[in-house]
Amino acid sequence: MVGGVDKTQEEWANILNTTETGGTWIGSIVNAINSYTHWDSSEHGGQYIIYYLNGRTQAWFENAHRIRIGLGMAPIVENVNLNKRFFLYAPGDEDSYNPHFQLGRGYNDYDSKYWRYTNHIFYFEPWNGIGPYQVSYGTMYRAIMAHRYPKIGG
Repeated sequence: MVGGVDKTQEEWANILNTTETGGTWIGSIVNAINSYTHWDSSEHGGQYIIYYLNGRTQAWFENAHRIRIGLGMAPIVENVNLNKRFFLYAPGDEDSYNPHFQLGRGYNDYDSKYWRYTNHIFYFEPWNGIGPYQVSYGTMYRAIMAHRYPKIGG
């Protein structure tokens, strides 16, 4: 069940207009979140929109995650370049261009066990169906900025 709506993978693919060759547009994902889940309610931070990251700093990016995920308890759609430079499990090599989406679902600023700041984002990976993974804010930010059209949905 996703956001309170039980649908099959095929049904979600139809809702998102996903194609094998053309992929999925981030706007379709944002529209589906607003139409089919409760994550766009005021208690979760309000309506989802697309944020273009050109001209935005890594500090803005980190704060967006703290607000949407931490206070709103809702996911962020990460529009990354999926390659080995950022994600070791990714197909291809470090120079490949693989536009892709991941679902940011949590973060950890401080690890009390080791008394240090970790600054990690936890995310689910639809490519291999495994997760949650964790990666530093910096790595996720660079993976998104390596995309031709760097943006997030939140």
